[in-house]
Amino acid sequence: MSMSTNTDQKNRVYIVNDIAMVPPAQASGFGMSISPQAFTIRLADNTIIAQNSNGTVQASGNDLGTVMNSIVSGIPDHSVISFQTGAYSGTTTFINNGHRGIRLVGNGATIPIKFKFDGSGSIFNASNCLVDGFNFSGSNAGIALDNASYFSVQNCTFSSCAEAMTWESTNLWSEIWSITNSRFEACMKSMLFKTASGGTASYINGLVQNVTFNTLLSGITSGYTYVELESGAAINEGKWYNTRMWFNAPSGIGMHFKAGSSATRCQLNKIYLENFSGASGTTQGIIVASGCAGAPMVIGRPTFGNISSFPYSATFSNLNGHFIHSIGTGMWRETQTITPGVSSSFGTGVELFNDTDYAGIPSIYIDIGGTVTAGELLTVRFVLAKIGGESSTTVTRTFNHTGTFTLSVDDYRTFLSNNNFNNLDKITVSAHTSAVSTTATISVGGFTGPGGPPAVLATSGFSWLGVTNSGQFVSHGTATSSPRPAGYVQGRVSGSLVYFAYYTSG
Repeated sequence: MSMSTNTDQKNRVYIVNDIAMVPPAQASGFGMSISPQAFTIRLADNTIIAQNSNGTVQASGNDLGTVMNSIVSGIPDHSVISFQTGAYSGTTTFINNGHRGIRLVGNGATIPIKFKFDGSGSIFNASNCLVDGFNFSGSNAGIALDNASYFSVQNCTFSSCAEAMTWESTNLWSEIWSITNSRFEACMKSMLFKTASGGTASYINGLVQNVTFNTLLSGITSGYTYVELESGAAINEGKWYNTRMWFNAPSGIGMHFKAGSSATRCQLNKIYLENFSGASGTTQGIIVASGCAGAPMVIGRPTFGNISSFPYSATFSNLNGHFIHSIGTGMWRETQTITPGVSSSFGTGVELFNDTDYAGIPSIYIDIGGTVTAGELLTVRFVLAKIGGESSTTVTRTFNHTGTFTLSVDDYRTFLSNNNFNNLDKITVSAHTSAVSTTATISVGGFTGPGGPPAVLATSGFSWLGVTNSGQFVSHGTATSSPRPAGYVQGRVSGSLVYFAYYTSG
């Protein structure tokens, strides 16, 4: 029985590394415009050869960047450049200047040079490009985006690079980009978002998914940073999923948001920070510098692995006050102090929760400290404003003793009316005391994720029904007997709050 192979263009199966299987470039209609072309770059006796889909050699040499630049200058948009597997040589940067939709398919090729995508004054000139399946290895290797948007990197490794991936802005910006299923190994700067040399440094709407950073290769001991935002760089609106950072070398930084940078509404989803080991040096998981215009939101509690060699507080350094960081069982935002007005007049409002810090409404807690005198009432007011300022919702709580409290279910129902959960712009908090002066203190904070603040019942600073441990008498006022009660039980009698003291044996 004879067998045949169907090789018509409709049914043909293409093998990337087989130049004979790549179809020839053909002209299309509408004025005979040039259709996309396919090129293969391969090694032959240590010479780098670039062939078109007809098998014609278009360029050759020993410098990969020079060979690539010679063929890219004349190719149409949406062309494909495919590499045969191998370790290539060269020092010249490959520059895609003004070609859209270029696909670079590495097939595991090892690349010692930089691939640069330059929109030259328009974010669309070098848009919709893809880099897939390369190992960028060496100090000069990596990828640079300059005014190039809709850019994708996938299935790549960056090894021992000085600056593995950089975002730059000469004229405009580089927005709507993604890097997925990739890893960075022993790079001094793995992802570097640079200050604009002109225009604005806007690198927003980025997606980072299934990406790992580590220092496993030899030659790196300190001074590395996995993700760095320089002053003026913004990665707002980004989403980072399943990001893992491994810190086996001391004196490194996971993410550094410098003064003047911004990550407003950028979400870090369940970031994993592992292996804070090393006998010397200082390792920081995330640094948010004072003057950072907007820090990222942490969605879901981050995971820390093997941090026994470093104090827990060293994992985060939050100096701008707009960052949700991990303490205990929940994701907490740093508490802010509210100064109450006197004589039942609200003091100056403090903007606590806004769309920079939170996605939706956080869990809110109120801490009343100091001394609340007999008969004094403290009122805390929360005003939620929707984006655009077209409406607001107010929740008010009143306290007559110290302790830590959370908002009630009904309070959140009020907040959630009119879709405020999805349209939160900010919550402004103010307070007042019914007295002409007060020594009470008020602080308000919020958290996301599991857990929360413990409910702490007051142990001083209010009128209560006191009893001696022998139960000889009951009087109104401050306890005069010793020892003082172990705690209080709060109840409501005829509409009034009553506090009952109790003792424990021993």
